[in-house]
Amino acid sequence: ISIVHALEELGSASWLAPWWAEPYREIAGLKERSGEIEGAILGLKLCLLAAPTGPDREGVRLKLRELSRMRNSKDPKASPR
Repeated sequence: ISIVHALEELGSASWLAPWWAEPYREIAGLKERSGEIEGAILGLKLCLLAAPTGPDREGVRLKLRELSRMRNSKDPKASPR
């Protein structure tokens, strides 16, 4: 199965059941692996929105911070820390 096909299927799942956090987390992982950091960040934000008290919320938050740092380190407009 290709990443594009997997993203299409996960997108369909999230459309049919927007309250289900798992597809968003999977989308984030696929986006990160394909180098789409912004897409991965969006997926994790939607995951937290769908399940703010989910059992994996701390792991999702940690990953979100990690990806945000990666994005900011690559962004020449980002302020130095």
